[in-house]
Amino acid sequence: MTLRRLLFRAVVPLSVFAVLATLMVSHGISSASDGQGDEQASAGTPAVVRDRAVPVMPKAEREPAPPRTSKDDAGEDDLAAAADTVVAQLPATKVAKFSLLGVTWREGLVDADTAVEVRWRGNDGWSDWTELHVEPSNEGTPGTEPYWVGSADAAAVRVLSTSDAAPRGLELATIDPGKMPTSSGLRTVSGSVSRPTIISRAAWGANNSGTCSSPIYGSSLRGAVIHHTAGSNTEPADRSAAVVKATQAYHMNSRDWCDIAYNFLVDRYGQIFEGRKGGIDKVVRGAHSGNGSVNEQTTGIALMGTFTTAAPTTAMKSALVRLTAWKLNLHGVPAKGTYSLGGKTLNRIAGHRNVVSTECPGATVYSWLTSTSSTGLRTQVADAIAAGAVTAERPATVALPTVKAGYHSARVYWTAVPNATTYDVCLMADKTQTSCSRLVTGVTELTTYLQDLKPTADTDWYVKVRALDNGVKGYWSSLRGFNLQTATGNTVTVPSSREITVLGHGYGHGIGMSQYGAQGAAKQGVTYASILSRYYPGTTLGERSGNIRVLISQDTTDPVEIAGRSGLVFRNVAARTTVTLPTLIGGDTVTRWRILQVTSDMRQSTLQYKTTGDYKSYNATRWTGDGQFEGPSSIGLIMPDGATLKYRGAIRSAVPSAGSTSRNTVNVVSIENYVRGVIAAEMPSSWMPEALKSQAVAARTYGVRSITSSRYYDICSTTSCQVYGGASRETTNTDSAVAATARKVLMHDGKPAFTQFSSSSGGYTAPGSQTYLKAVSDPWDNWTGNANHAWSTTVSASTIENAHPTIGTLKQLTVTKRNGYGDWGGRVTSVSLVGSKTTVTISGDSARWSFGLKSNWFRF
Repeated sequence: MTLRRLLFRAVVPLSVFAVLATLMVSHGISSASDGQGDEQASAGTPAVVRDRAVPVMPKAEREPAPPRTSKDDAGEDDLAAAADTVVAQLPATKVAKFSLLGVTWREGLVDADTAVEVRWRGNDGWSDWTELHVEPSNEGTPGTEPYWVGSADAAAVRVLSTSDAAPRGLELATIDPGKMPTSSGLRTVSGSVSRPTIISRAAWGANNSGTCSSPIYGSSLRGAVIHHTAGSNTEPADRSAAVVKATQAYHMNSRDWCDIAYNFLVDRYGQIFEGRKGGIDKVVRGAHSGNGSVNEQTTGIALMGTFTTAAPTTAMKSALVRLTAWKLNLHGVPAKGTYSLGGKTLNRIAGHRNVVSTECPGATVYSWLTSTSSTGLRTQVADAIAAGAVTAERPATVALPTVKAGYHSARVYWTAVPNATTYDVCLMADKTQTSCSRLVTGVTELTTYLQDLKPTADTDWYVKVRALDNGVKGYWSSLRGFNLQTATGNTVTVPSSREITVLGHGYGHGIGMSQYGAQGAAKQGVTYASILSRYYPGTTLGERSGNIRVLISQDTTDPVEIAGRSGLVFRNVAARTTVTLPTLIGGDTVTRWRILQVTSDMRQSTLQYKTTGDYKSYNATRWTGDGQFEGPSSIGLIMPDGATLKYRGAIRSAVPSAGSTSRNTVNVVSIENYVRGVIAAEMPSSWMPEALKSQAVAARTYGVRSITSSRYYDICSTTSCQVYGGASRETTNTDSAVAATARKVLMHDGKPAFTQFSSSSGGYTAPGSQTYLKAVSDPWDNWTGNANHAWSTTVSASTIENAHPTIGTLKQLTVTKRNGYGDWGGRVTSVSLVGSKTTVTISGDSARWSFGLKSNWFRF
């Protein structure tokens, strides 16, 4: 039973909220309802005419429908008839002619409890009331699906709800697509003979000025989600482009999405239109399903029209089969079977209603989609793939690769081939083998690293490479043979000089993001989202906000002392009381305030001020628990060395535990302002914007993950956590990076990820404690200006002996184990110290600290 039927069949009056928004139009005249002037579409530019906010009125104060003022208001009797069941309405408003409409709101409605109905005045008079299905989304502004009406000059809206919730910010969007780039013979994107003809974005006049800095791509394609756009099923073929253009305008201007939601659209004549930008052969994230994970790893295809009772045409069905078969086969995805994603188990070809609660794609399309007969959509797509009707053209063959061999590892290089999206690298111990000893798939750079290789007789190993174009495999290159180097560099005998030369890679623990690597990537034009995806594979971007409590570890004294200024407020946190602090006391300017323990009872705190001379008590205030300063945009915290550092938010004198006689300084600040104080303390503010954005998201995520209720602070302000310098460390460049990534965090399994990062990976990151902290090749780290990528130093034998005195006199060093990732076999995991008294084996990390090295990736 639909919501509307439920509302009107009830015997006992339900708690129903309904709003009638009436927009009446005189031909050729447009005026804004708030008197602010015209808002008309220029030729070729979709315009959105939005209504003012809907007033929420008591049910006992229903307004009558506005009186008819002229013959142009024909049909208003019907509106008045509807109005006697509503509790609020809008006066008549005039707008320009339009072809598509939709309804949005900021908040206040529950999708499942809401029915949104519209009617419009077209060439044949007023239409019947038509329900616009609410289109759930995990992003943007709540709203309905867009509805194509052809040509209209007036509209009415009513919202019915089974709850008392009232919509806030209800708006009607009416869109005129304007003139099209061409009236016929639209330019198409030509693919191989097996790829269907696809009308390009340029041909239908796409707006490319969306808020997306660049398209976001999924790691792989998992399936297809089928939709309908809603609206007329009888538009002529040369108007389909206008429908697509108007749909994009509604999605961008009213739903606040960065582009049209769908990846493709198909009309009743079998015309296929390119949707969201980013490449028709790529896995471009859309906004079509209402589930972020599904949006990112599926293709969304919309059939243009309404299919509640009307059936799709034969041409439309044929085009959908060809398009779906080509797209799935291109990425190696079968037409049948299931997969799990975004908390859902979905068929490879699913309907929108399988992802969220919606009528989409309409009953007739859904019946065809789910049919198990030979004419069902899934069967037809499977048959098309099996028949080879959509086999894509192979990419070019890769030229003979080159190899730089190490001791137990090798780096393979090759030249790019046209249209290749990824590469496979095959390693073989014998050139007569028919299968790979090791197959590395999905390589995106023009190099890959192979490790843990064993030396064999004659030529040690053979390697070959092939290109893939979104899953379509090219032919293998010729074999390249190579020899491993003689294993040296793992053992050194202490020379007579007692100075040991050490070569190394990287700076820091190497887990997660390399900061120098992020800069190297940004210098190559890589976006922050792609940078983060590389260093934290398996995570996705989400959003978080709130406050964080930062332990200001640099403030080592108990009292919290701040500079006097206007706007300061003292808050007793436990008592929830506040006192506005004066700037003058007794005619003298207050230069400082402080919170400290009461001498006679250190469990209590008191508030003092300074004008001239010593501190004095302020109103003899005493309390137990936390107290804090807040109020101005920034507060100057006086540090033990006398320096003043500025912090946003509140500066708290925190009691570490109940009854404690000590105090610690804690900055309570919003997550966004916290990140502003982290970036420039962790990364040079002069670096590329995408590198700074990467740091912003990593720092924000690290902070959010640290929030806990188990102690009096969430995170510290030093390298033990991540460096935080407050407002004193903010810069214009880093603030811009924070604003550009506002609220963005990396998520994994519904929780903020553990986004560790270090200065330089040295060319290969180290594995960490989480599944997404994998060891990954990092060619971005090696760029001019990164002196940490490769380094050398001299270590005195006495330094090692002092750190490990039980060994006696150091005789020899031997690396006994490595992690297997990168040059020389990777980072050192254990090393033996052979001394005159005994031999001690320590970890690579211990060796790093006791030897005074930049990282645990080294050789002698």
